[in-house]
Amino acid sequence: MLNSKSTRIDDVDCEPLHTPYQLFFDYEANMYNCDKNIDNPCARNACSCDGELALRLAELAPMFDERFSKSGGFDRKQCQWKLRTGPNPPDECCGSYPNRFPYNTNFGDQRCCKNDVYRPNEGQCCVKGRVTTCSF
Repeated sequence: MLNSKSTRIDDVDCEPLHTPYQLFFDYEANMYNCDKNIDNPCARNACSCDGELALRLAELAPMFDERFSKSGGFDRKQCQWKLRTGPNPPDECCGSYPNRFPYNTNFGDQRCCKNDVYRPNEGQCCVKGRVTTCSF
């Protein structure tokens, strides 16, 4: 769901949950392909996000424990996860699809560095795509 939020921030006209796309899977390479969506950025991004989700879920399938499922008696009210946005909702995105994610810049206090968010006001900087401590 986070990637669909990134898609909406990047393109306010994009409805990733309602945009049809074509996803192909190469079983030999164990990888998805969204190349058929090249002319539609919304479809391409929705496809790559869903493809990545499918790969990650497949990797986790061997760890499935029925005790933590509805059929196994798990009560989801016992474990609620909420997106921590604080008082300010996300206003920018960071990273590359399909691993792009929304974050709040906090009026410039946070910035994107390739695939990480850093805080320049706390002595951090982005050097060659990596967050590091800066000495000024």
